[in-house]
Amino acid sequence: FQVYMVVADYNQTSTDPEALRLVEGQYVEVIDKQRADSWLVRTKPSKTTPSKQGWVPSAYFD
Repeated sequence: FQVYMVVADYNQTSTDPEALRLVEGQYVEVIDKQRADSWLVRTKPSKTTPSKQGWVPSAYFD
């Protein structure tokens, strides 16, 4: 998978506590970028947070 850096905070508009949230400077793996406007990404797990995946607008990555 390709790794990209998040260039701006992203909060998915959802009341779901499991919704994908990204912060500027975070690195994510891009699983699918066949859509031009949104990419399927997976966060890297940490000691306190499991890996999550979801669709995010491609403009949020560098």
